[in-house]
Order: sequence, then structure tokens, then C-alpha cells
Amino acid sequence: MLSISLALALSSHKLQDRILIDPLLIAMASEVWDVAANDDQSLWPGWDSSETPILFYLTNEQDVLINHPDPPDGFQKLSGVPRLPFENVFVRNGETIFSMDGQNTTRQVNGVETLVVSDTLSQRRQWAQGLVGAAKVGFDGLDDMVKDGVRPDPYGMMGMIAHEAFHAYQATQAPGKGGNEMSLLKYPALSAENNVGYALEAEFLREALLAEDAKEFRAAALSWMAVRTGRRKELPKECAAYEDGIEFSEGLAKSMEYRLLDVLEGRQANDRMYWAQGFHGYDSLSREKEQLIEQADGFMSGKNTVNNDLYGAAPVRFRLYYSGMLAAALIDKMVEEFGADSQWKSEVFEPESTLTGIAMDLLGAERGELAERYQEIQAGSRYKELFAAKTALASDGKTHINEMVEKITSGPATLVIDATEWAGKPIGLAMTPFGIMRIDDDRRFYRQIPFRAIMGAFQVVASSARPVLHDNVKRHYILDLTGGVSEQLLDKHLGKDWRDGSVALEELPLPGASLKGGLATITLKGDVLTVKVHFEQG
Repeated sequence: MLSISLALALSSHKLQDRILIDPLLIAMASEVWDVAANDDQSLWPGWDSSETPILFYLTNEQDVLINHPDPPDGFQKLSGVPRLPFENVFVRNGETIFSMDGQNTTRQVNGVETLVVSDTLSQRRQWAQGLVGAAKVGFDGLDDMVKDGVRPDPYGMMGMIAHEAFHAYQATQAPGKGGNEMSLLKYPALSAENNVGYALEAEFLREALLAEDAKEFRAAALSWMAVRTGRRKELPKECAAYEDGIEFSEGLAKSMEYRLLDVLEGRQANDRMYWAQGFHGYDSLSREKEQLIEQADGFMSGKNTVNNDLYGAAPVRFRLYYSGMLAAALIDKMVEEFGADSQWKSEVFEPESTLTGIAMDLLGAERGELAERYQEIQAGSRYKELFAAKTALASDGKTHINEMVEKITSGPATLVIDATEWAGKPIGLAMTPFGIMRIDDDRRFYRQIPFRAIMGAFQVVASSARPVLHDNVKRHYILDLTGGVSEQLLDKHLGKDWRDGSVALEELPLPGASLKGGLATITLKGDVLTVKVHFEQG
């Protein structure tokens, strides 16, 4: 009879030799590696994806690590699974490196930049949670969300793998190059002129990429550049630089999705791929390429939403993924159409190089020619039609934002974190650029994830993803609490001395938030609790 410890060890060993993640993800990664990790480097010159390890994970069930030179503790080499397309496959069951669903990214794993892909179930679970959230707020596009989330897309998944893997290559070629996310605090997300310009850029980029005549192609490319240069004249310089930075970091990686379709077209797929629902081989991928262009048009024009957000930074940031993708595809077509001897795929990693600048050089248009074309476009009926729609969007957005300000300052209870003593001092904020909503130059909301601020030993943590108003002039962080605050509650956790001056905050649980650490002066006036956080040397 086996001992209990030996039986458990054998059971664990058997489980370690099982793949719990969707095995088709491994097959799809292998298809990408076939064109990104070979001698001809057809996906991108100089990029060998075989140098990038892959981590597939099913949240808190299994990590599968491929081609990693030094797996973390607990990983065992997989055995007993035949005909895997990769040789070095390591598995660890139980708690996973990533505890959140749907994280497709690149991260350092044991000191090595690694491609991270969430399992199919993990991605669908995140989609389902988003669907529930959209239903609660009455989102109009629920039918499209259901359709897009239910139908598998093997080509999109392979594109996502190429996209995220390319980030690891970018990190080696141009570390630190990208957009300054704080520029979103100044970005005019509701500017009618800017939003009209972006929608027109999408239309001209689409026209250029689908043009079959060289003359039509150059005319559309010229119109795109005319709109881009004209639109950006009205943007703050830091915002134009932000666009260039995100188009490099995210747009160029997004272009790998488009480029992958070009490279795969006409190739012979591995037989295992035909087990993927929706896969039809690589004989013709024109429809998939057109779908990417359609998505770009939808996000750049504002017809598609991001995080159910019409008025904040999410649509501003995400549309740069697509404008960068289309700009890179346009540059490739320029090189082909104009017969240019371009080294742009190495030049783009230079610190001052931008996709806009590279395209401008290849186009060879004069500034006067671009200005004249932009004036013609502005005088046209399409510009006027879009301007009316974007003006209405701006009006609706301002109304929505004013209602948010009113709600957060007149709720059943309000918490004000006063950081005036921390002017010029480092403050740690947990927030996402996708959650920024600009009110004006001095005020903005942080949304989408639970807010947290750290000032020395002090920290405040919100219990849920509720909007927080940041007034940069008053240096206040304002959030609504989920219930009232009484003097009795403060007495219970702080003692009665809190009324007399500064008090040491060990821990103060509030309805919807918690405070702890540091010194603060606390005042309660009606429904408003103000916590002035003191700066302490050292």
C-alpha cells in the first residue's frame, strides 16, 4: 500500500504532466514563431522572436513557460505530452505569476523579458465581466460585444501574440521610448476640431491602403498628411509628442498584426491549426486585413468605444494603436510604390524618429502643398458633417463631466485628501491612463481601477473602482464614500484627540475606503471628511 506522501507526490507529478491551458494557444504561437524566428526575418528585419520566452497562464491554475533560460522556482519540465512544437516547456500548477484575468503583455519573469498570454478561458472570463459592467450602465453596443466575444478569432489571437512579442524586441532596441502618459492630463479629448481631424485621418489612411492606382495612393497619402499636420498645429506640443510616442510603442506593435497577415498569406499552415474554430488556412487573408482597417476606422472615428468611455482618455489612447498600425502599413506601401531605398525599420528606433516624420520624408510633400490641401478639406461637406457630430459629442461630454463633479461633491459623504504639504514631493498614485478623464487644465478624474495614493507613510485605498477627482491647484483628491462618517466612528479608531490637531493614523476604515500611516489633521464638517496629510522629513 502506498504511503500518503508518496501517493500525493505521484498525483502531483501526473498533474504536472498535464496542460490545463488551451493547447491551441501553443500551436498559434508556433505559427507566429515560424515567421518571426527564422533566417529571412520576414515579419521584421533583425527581429528573432526565438529569443523571447513565452508565458501562458490560466489564472491561479497553471503557468506554462516556454523557452525560458532560467524558470522560477516550482517549474518542472513538461513530459508525457507528445508532439509539442516547442522543446523547452515548463509547467507550474497552483498560484500563477499573474493573478488577474486577460493580461496579454510583456513582463520580466525571473529577470528575462517574457511574452505573457492569458488562457482562452481567462480572456472569456474577463470579457464576461466587462459584459456585465456594460449591461449595468445600459451600454448600447451589447449585441456587438456578445458577438465579438463569443466567436473565436484564431487570426486575431496570432496577431496579438506577434504584437506582444514585438514589445519585447522594442524594449531591447529603444528602451524607454514611448509616450509620456501624464500628457493625457492636458490632452483635449473633447476638441471638435481634433476629433474631426482624427476621423478624417482614418478615412484617408483607409483610402490609401486600399488604393490600387499609384496616383490615387499618393493623393490619399497626401490628404492624410495634410490633415495630420493641420490638426496637430492646434495641439499642445506635449500632446503631439504623446501621439508620436504611443504610435511608436503601441502602434508599431499593432502593425505586427497587419504585417503578420501579409507574411502568412500564401503559406502552408500546420495541420494542427485546422482544429481551431474559424481557421481557414492562409490562401487568402484579404478579409482579415480589411477587418483590421475597419476596426481602425471605428476607433479613430469614435464609432467604437473603449471601456464604455466616450469622453475620457481611453478612446484617445487606444486610437493611437490603430493610427500607428495604419501609418506603418502606409510607410511600407510608400517604399513599395515609390521604389525608395528606405531603412525606416531601423531608423524608427532612433530617439527622435517618428512614424509621422518617416512618412513625411517619403511623401516628399511641401508644407505649402499640405496647407493648401488641408484648407480644401476643411471647406468640404464631409468636414462640416463631422464637425457637427463632434461638436455635439463635446457638448454631451461637458454635461456628463459636470454631472460627475456634482455627484462626487454632493453625495451622502465625501472624503477629501488634502496634499498641500506634498507640493513638489513624490506622491505614488495607482491609476491607469485609460481611466483619465480631463475636466480642465487643473482638474481630472481617475477611473477604471480602485484608487490608491501613497504619501510617505500615509496611504489611502478605495474599496472599488469609483471616480476620484484630482484638483491640482488645491492639491485635493476627492472621492465619494459609500456611507456616512460620524464623530463616533472617528473616536473609535483615532481616540478623541483627533479634534485637537494632528493625529497619527494607524488605521482608519471608512465606508468605501481605508486610511493608514503617517500624520494628518482631520476635520469633519457635515458630510465632508477632510484629511490633511502632513509631510514628514525622512
